[in-house]
Amino acid sequence: DMRPWADDHRLAVTATAALVALNLVAWLVAAMAGFAFPLRLSTSMAAFNAGKLICSLFLARGVIQLMVDAVLWLVMLSIAEPWLGRVRTVVTALACAAGGVLAGLTLCAAAGWMFQDSLFVSRMRFALSPLVLPVGALMAASAFCSHLWRRRIRLVGYVAILVALLYSGNPGDYCILAAALIGHAAGRVMAGSPAHAETGWHWLRSTSFEARRMFAAIAVVALGPVIAITSHNHAGPLSTVGLLMSPVSVDNGMLAKCLAGDTHGGCFLQFDLLRASMPGAVLRSLLPTAVTLVLAWGLYRGRRFAALCPL
Repeated sequence: DMRPWADDHRLAVTATAALVALNLVAWLVAAMAGFAFPLRLSTSMAAFNAGKLICSLFLARGVIQLMVDAVLWLVMLSIAEPWLGRVRTVVTALACAAGGVLAGLTLCAAAGWMFQDSLFVSRMRFALSPLVLPVGALMAASAFCSHLWRRRIRLVGYVAILVALLYSGNPGDYCILAAALIGHAAGRVMAGSPAHAETGWHWLRSTSFEARRMFAAIAVVALGPVIAITSHNHAGPLSTVGLLMSPVSVDNGMLAKCLAGDTHGGCFLQFDLLRASMPGAVLRSLLPTAVTLVLAWGLYRGRRFAALCPL
């Protein structure tokens, strides 16, 4: 069964295998050359390095990230390839990735200027993700799918992107979101308006079984604190939630310098750590997460139990 599937999704299999092989070769060469592992591919707006930025589109920081990215590459490209075709999938992925990187970094710079925090934004170290490449093709292919699959792809995809953006704040997450939106618009242009025949069937709007599982999938936001802890950046609006469980403590010396007006790259981390240590922050942050987990379990088990969860 795997051989016919691989023949029909040759681009997805080949691209994923090439991604894994490229990373393994790059890690081996870096180890032989004496470079530190994981590879330091981060850059900043102030000391912008286009070479590192491009390399971070294809190279993962570690083994776990490579495993996750390889699985997501295989899933996203295997969905996009049958609908768009191999050539159009590659062209759409590259075009959306280029537009997403440009739009995402521009949005970050504009946000820093609007909030009078451009110095912090310019010094923030960031790297892109290999997921920037296939996400645009996935969203473009969703326009060709049926109503149910189109909603599943877009809802789960955008929720996952927004969770990473809100709890991490890495500029690369803004690039992924921008690439997804560009792919969404490009797919609408290529596919045109949805077929009118779909609206005539009430079950295409999903059954209660489908709705419960979609709500349970959206409840993945409960994993936000884990993302906040493991992220290298803590500039997201909800990053403070993850710092509640972080072993890092407030550096009083650096905090005093920051309060005295001395701008430093770690000031925002110190402010967030101080806020996380205040009384009441634990309850405000962990109770919504617990409620989300209970609701997700209730929605998955059935409508009667889910109705009792808010009580």
